Amino acid sequence: MKINKLIIISILGITILAACSSPAVPTPEVIIATDNPAEQTAVFERLKEEAIQTVQAEQTMEALANPTATPTTEVIVVEPTATTAVATAIPTIAQPTTAPTVVNTTAPVITNTPTVVVNADYNCKIESTSPQLGQKYPPAGDFDGHWVVSNTGNKSWDLGSVDFIYISGEKMHTGADSQDISKTVAKGEKIDLILDMLAPRNAGTYQTTWALKSGNVTYCYVSVSIVVE
Repeated sequence: MKINKLIIISILGITILAACSSPAVPTPEVIIATDNPAEQTAVFERLKEEAIQTVQAEQTMEALANPTATPTTEVIVVEPTATTAVATAIPTIAQPTTAPTVVNTTAPVITNTPTVVVNADYNCKIESTSPQLGQKYPPAGDFDGHWVVSNTGNKSWDLGSVDFIYISGEKMHTGADSQDISKTVAKGEKIDLILDMLAPRNAGTYQTTWALKSGNVTYCYVSVSIVVE
């Protein structure tokens, strides 16, 4: 009888443990109608196995009836896409160009010894001029126009065929408008051209121009510019 009580108590313990984790299940009444210890043990093992299977089955049914949501982490793997880098040329913006302002800072040069070459056979180089440009004289002041020139042409300046003539400007000379040269001037030689002059009577700046002439060729232009005060 002690074994029967032990079996009953064990089955009740298994049933109570199962009740802690599952809803209440009616406990069956177990009657062991044998006094053989071996048979009682076998019955006990069978009943224990059936009780465990019953509890497991009830837990499985409960899990199916009330599934627990288990968060699933979805891992998305993005495969890198090979991208071909395309070099884009940066457009060149043409900067506006400001046209340079040309300022003429060169003062005009007035020469009193202009030289005009008409023919390569008749040419000259002006070595010196007197008076100097802008020389001051009193009204009606007496002075000489004096130029030293050299023959750089291919032909000589023959005496009697070459004249020194007035071209333009204020007539300050006291002689004729055309005068003979004083000598024949070969190529490479020099000659003094001299005119007797008087300054005008009124104040101001005055200029006169003369030149050599051979036949119809006029060349070797010279000039003088003075100031009357």
